[in-house]
Amino acid sequence: MFDVRGPMPGYDIRYVSKPTAAVSGVSGAIPGRWYLLITIHPAQGRSRSGANTISPPSAATGFPMLSGYAVTGDFDGVLSVAVGLRKATAFRVGLLTGRLYVDVAG
Repeated sequence: MFDVRGPMPGYDIRYVSKPTAAVSGVSGAIPGRWYLLITIHPAQGRSRSGANTISPPSAATGFPMLSGYAVTGDFDGVLSVAVGLRKATAFRVGLLTGRLYVDVAG
């Protein structure tokens, strides 16, 4: 779930074969066998003072489907987060007041 201030930004959510850092193209170590890449624009993952608003910026989890996540890009108004899943499954995207959510079947 992503909290949004102001108008809802655009987004793209899709499966990718390997999560990579958006600017450098370097592959990251995100737990999981399948990866969803969530790209939000315009957006940023830092406050005005420069502190991360996604904290921690990467983590492994103990959830049944969600293995882990990592911020893979935060540059020029585009925020990308890769989510590692244990298996490929259906997902849905929804909007709530001030929130964008991604729900994976499991």
